Amino acid sequence: TGVVSKYIDTLKVGDTIEVKGPIPKFTYVPNSKKRIGLIAGGSGITPMIQVIKEILTNTSDKTELDLLYSNTSEEDVIYKDQLDQLAKKHKNLKITYVISSKQGRINKSIIEKVLPSKSYLSSDSLILVCGPPSFMESI
Repeated sequence: TGVVSKYIDTLKVGDTIEVKGPIPKFTYVPNSKKRIGLIAGGSGITPMIQVIKEILTNTSDKTELDLLYSNTSEEDVIYKDQLDQLAKKHKNLKITYVISSKQGRINKSIIEKVLPSKSYLSSDSLILVCGPPSFMESI
C-alpha cells in the first residue's frame, strides 16, 4: 500500500529497477542500553524489526523496547501479527499503534506518553526514528 509498493506493482516482467543497501547506520551491542525507544512510520518499521529481533532472540539481553508505530490506516500496518506475537511472548517489548487517520499524526504529547522523558534522558537509553520523509519532518 506504500508508494514504492504501488510503483513496483506497475512493473512488467523484464523491467528493471536499481536498489541499494543495506547501509549500516547502527551497530547494536547487547545490553548496551537499558531501554530503547523505537518510533516508526509506515515502512520505517522494517529496520526497527531488525533491532527488535536482534534483541529478543538473545535471551541474555534484557533491553526494554518501547515501539511507537504509526500508519495512515489499520490496513497499512505491516508486520502487525508478527509484532503482536513478539510482544505477547516477550515482556520487554511494548507496542503502541497510532492510526493517523483516526488519532492524528504522532506528536510531542504522544511521544511523551509512550516514551516518557524520565526514562529516556539518561545515557543508558536510546531513541531510534525511521519513516518516510513526511513522517520524519513531522517528528
